[in-house]
Amino acid sequence: MGNPFVLFSLVLLPGLFFIGLVTFVRTVQVAIEDMVHARGMARIRHFCVELAPIMQKYLIHSTNDDRSAVLADKGLGASPLQYFMTV
Repeated sequence: MGNPFVLFSLVLLPGLFFIGLVTFVRTVQVAIEDMVHARGMARIRHFCVELAPIMQKYLIHSTNDDRSAVLADKGLGASPLQYFMTV
């Protein structure tokens, strides 16, 4: 392939690596923010059920904000392999 291919690779591959790394980091940040927001919504549901217990039957998601309830609301299992499958 020669020198032009090597030069092209040295210019292109570091840029692709950087874009991939930045994309992965941002995806992890978004996933963490999503979990924080899900916990906040669970706390709001819990507060509403405390004020009006009759609302419990109308709520689909859990009113608990622990880790397992938030994962269950998202349809995710609590297995160690789930960390590799989410991102």
